[in-house]
Amino acid sequence: MFISRVLAGDAAIGEAKRLQGRAHVRYGHLAASSLTPDGWLPWHDRVARWFGVYAADGRLAAVASKISRGSAGGVIEASGVAKAAGVPLDATLVLYRAMYHDSLDRGERVWVMTVIPPVRAVLERFMEGGIVVSPRTVEVAELHPEVRPGVVVHPAWGVVDGFTDRIRAAGDASSTAQRRDLLYAVAARFEDRALG
Repeated sequence: MFISRVLAGDAAIGEAKRLQGRAHVRYGHLAASSLTPDGWLPWHDRVARWFGVYAADGRLAAVASKISRGSAGGVIEASGVAKAAGVPLDATLVLYRAMYHDSLDRGERVWVMTVIPPVRAVLERFMEGGIVVSPRTVEVAELHPEVRPGVVVHPAWGVVDGFTDRIRAAGDASSTAQRRDLLYAVAARFEDRALG
């Protein structure tokens, strides 16, 4: 069981940034020496709304942020999805659900993001139709020279309004009942505000 919440205060946000830094190092995207003295990614000077998912024992399990650059039309960047070592995939889904409900509440209309190949696989498996992931890749070192050459991300985007309807439509278009049932269950879970 995981519980999600918007993070507030320097201590909680600092803990989230450290988890994110450790994940980048663990995946080999960045050398530990590239982190700030606080253990944060070197480009963490952007104003963001941070989200955390906590395990039943109170341990921070997964984090992400939403960055708004003051753009018109409610466009935000979903950024920095990371989870602690050994944390199950379910925490990532709880995290995306928390950001989805926050976007509904705040009137945000579009998510843009870049995702590493393992996150791409998660989005395509569980949020097909809701989030579109480009097959094209971008080398991260072109934007952030601290990142190891060869680390690539996929551009991705999703429209908040109708998000779960599009996931169900992908289920309806699937070739198996098992896939349809999975996507319907994901859509229902995203709609349930009573869950963590």
